Amino acid sequence: MTVRQNDTTALAATGDQTDKVYIQGDGNFIISGTWAGTVTFLKRRALWKSIGVQDGGDAQAAFTDSTLTKATGTAIVADELIGMWISNDDTGSVGPITDNTATVVTATQIGGTDQTWDDDETASLWQVVGAYTTNQNLTFNEADNRTDFMAVFVKSSGTAHIEISQ
Repeated sequence: MTVRQNDTTALAATGDQTDKVYIQGDGNFIISGTWAGTVTFLKRRALWKSIGVQDGGDAQAAFTDSTLTKATGTAIVADELIGMWISNDDTGSVGPITDNTATVVTATQIGGTDQTWDDDETASLWQVVGAYTTNQNLTFNEADNRTDFMAVFVKSSGTAHIEISQ
């Protein structure tokens, strides 16, 4: 689901206890509701979108791209991506990166339609803006208007609402 400015959406995690919403544009983000869990705000700049293509086989836990490079063409360095998140652009799953080599990225995927990697699926990288366990008023302003945000809700109970205003 994508939310634009002056919209409100409810994150109501069920099943695997996760839900996410894509947010376009700058603004004031308000996390409210009665909930227990964590809302992690992520951002993806245009350079981090579709950074590689899985070529390590189907149904793999780790993302593998034998030619993985940064958008600038420079090689990925071991452990450089730890702390960021990776998303599967085809299945919608996301997860925090716990390890990486020059060609393999390890993250436990949550959400989406499938939590494994199949050949020809693409990946994007996301930087953590913050993780919140209580209602918050947040303001994010990015110079690059091609920056996307994502809120990932991992909950134990309740519903969180994300409201965006100018």
